[in-house]
Amino acid sequence: MKAKDIMRKRFKTIGKNESIGKALSIFMKDSDYVLPVFDKGKHVGELRSRDMLRLALDPKKQSQEQVLGPLGLKKAMEIYAKKVSDLMVEHEFTIGADENVEDIADLMIKEDVRAIPVINKKEGVIGIVSELEMLKYLHKKLG
Repeated sequence: MKAKDIMRKRFKTIGKNESIGKALSIFMKDSDYVLPVFDKGKHVGELRSRDMLRLALDPKKQSQEQVLGPLGLKKAMEIYAKKVSDLMVEHEFTIGADENVEDIADLMIKEDVRAIPVINKKEGVIGIVSELEMLKYLHKKLG
């Protein structure tokens, strides 16, 4: 089975400089758990709905370790995020339409990636393979 056999051809994307409010609107309307992020037509990462949950944290209730520890600055930025780029996971992974499903699963697991755009040289991005498509494939395969 190949990427072209399981990819979703209709999906939402967001620009890295878009507002968090716009991202929330997309998540609410489309019930996707991940949005591919683009900058000037180039895939630069993904925004995950679970990362948006950090916006609900009250900074006053954070422990000193969370604020001053090794990831303290990153967490503070996430709490006060204004743009998609403040919360997104940066990666430039893409796959071709003929990529094997097993190889896609391997990449997603090793790199902790939730969605990968499918590209071809003529048309650019032609689809997306997310965890949801992978689960649908597994359900069909394992029956």
